[in-house]
Amino acid sequence: MDNNCEEKVLLVKNRIDELAVVARFLDELGEQWDLPLSLVLSLNLVLEEALANTIMYGFDDDGAHTIEIHFSKIGS
Repeated sequence: MDNNCEEKVLLVKNRIDELAVVARFLDELGEQWDLPLSLVLSLNLVLEEALANTIMYGFDDDGAHTIEIHFSKIGS
């Protein structure tokens, strides 16, 4: 079993326009980690939904907040 683990962290603001930042990050991550396009598209869809809900409903104020998203790849 290959225990090689790669990790990446993405920081985004609590603004809807940050969804484009996530999409670009996932495209680059897919290339770096040699991920299938179908997986990258699925990850983008899931993260877009989760992040949009977090941005719209996850904060009790209108202040600026940073959202930290961690990505891990185990094995090759």
